[in-house]
Amino acid sequence: MHELIEAEQKRESVLESMQFTLDQEKTRFNHSIGLILENLTIQSNMTWQEFILKQQTVVLTGCSVGSAKVSTGTLRFPDIKTSIGVSDLSSFKSTGKFTCHVPGYYYITVTTMSLKNQPRIEFMRNSTAIHWQYMTSYIKNSIYWIPGAAALALELKMNDTVWINIVYRNNIYQSCLTIFKIN
Repeated sequence: MHELIEAEQKRESVLESMQFTLDQEKTRFNHSIGLILENLTIQSNMTWQEFILKQQTVVLTGCSVGSAKVSTGTLRFPDIKTSIGVSDLSSFKSTGKFTCHVPGYYYITVTTMSLKNQPRIEFMRNSTAIHWQYMTSYIKNSIYWIPGAAALALELKMNDTVWINIVYRNNIYQSCLTIFKIN
């Protein structure tokens, strides 16, 4: 009978130990599930915000006004033809620089007409030339009209700034810049 009592006590002790372990595991499991749900909520909110940003349309076309002798530096396009989703249009009109407020991949194209032979333009991003282009020449009535076009696609991050740089003093006529977000 004594052996039976000892076996019963041992069984109860094992059951209590198992219950204690089960309670600990349950607490850890609930805590882990709470953290997973919290992280999932944060990630889904971020994913939702990223999804909305990716769907946002950004389109900008600006052109130069008339013909002007342009010194070296930023080419300006104050005559806005199209603007969708551009939050700092007045800054673009006055500086010629586009600041990205919707990250993504963008297609940028510029067309120019110049009176100078071999004019060179540069695509600038955050003060670094990322592409340059010499314009080809065309002769008509002994006047050199230099038409040109250049384009590129690149990823822009929040607050990246892009613009067109004129390398040499030049007469610029009928030039336009188009920037649009492709995703």
